[in-house]
Amino acid sequence: TQKDSTSTSITPASDSTESIKVTYENNVKAVAKEHFALVYQKKIEEAYKTTCQEFQDLTSYSKFQSSLSGAGFQTIDLSAVEYTSVDVRNNQAKISGPVGPLNPNSNLRVSLLKKNSQWCIYGYDII
Repeated sequence: TQKDSTSTSITPASDSTESIKVTYENNVKAVAKEHFALVYQKKIEEAYKTTCQEFQDLTSYSKFQSSLSGAGFQTIDLSAVEYTSVDVRNNQAKISGPVGPLNPNSNLRVSLLKKNSQWCIYGYDII
């Protein structure tokens, strides 16, 4: 009899869970990066489309447009922010990272939601 003719590989649950977590974190960061690249390029309509429906229900396009110009979001390339804090739970994520030398001791904080298997921007601020 051949006892070892077939081998079965079982990945521990923690490995696959960790892999999913890293994928989610990377996806969340990529969505934020894309959004802020559009804002910096002054492609405000495209940036607005990367926000969640819940955000759009609360914030009209014109309000979004004026809040970006008023807060200086278009003068700093926030797509380059390195997120030092990433918290992904269920279909929600919060990420934050330092804005940079032009705005020392300030962090960009971004909230995201996962809707229909896609991450979208729920809101953000600089704290």
